[in-house]
Amino acid sequence: MRSISSAAVLLAAAALSFAATAADAGVRDRGRSFQGPNGRGYAASRHVDRGPGHAVVSRDVQTNSGRGFDAARTTTWGDERISRQRQVQTNDGRSATGWSTVYRTDDGVTVDRQVTTGSGETWSRSRTYDRDR
Repeated sequence: MRSISSAAVLLAAAALSFAATAADAGVRDRGRSFQGPNGRGYAASRHVDRGPGHAVVSRDVQTNSGRGFDAARTTTWGDERISRQRQVQTNDGRSATGWSTVYRTDDGVTVDRQVTTGSGETWSRSRTYDRDR
């Protein structure tokens, strides 16, 4: 276990970024494409939905050669807890899903994480950073 001082810095930085996120509340969509010589190019889009206590970001990138991916990330916060879920799927069938949660306990700050691949492999970890007394 580590001292909460490093975890406190991490949480303070996250809180400041979330405060900026709440100030930027709203829905935004952006797309771009590029076509180069010999049929090379790509198209990309991004969707962002931010509001009090949540932020959702999804991205899609596709190339003219058939490569690409779809990705989504959802972040929620409140009640002394920050949670994030992520998903990614590639055009060739690979995928992964993951989540993480940071929350306060009587012992300090706990960080739980899990990642699951499309083939079913799972990795998880939980760590508590001691509260300075």
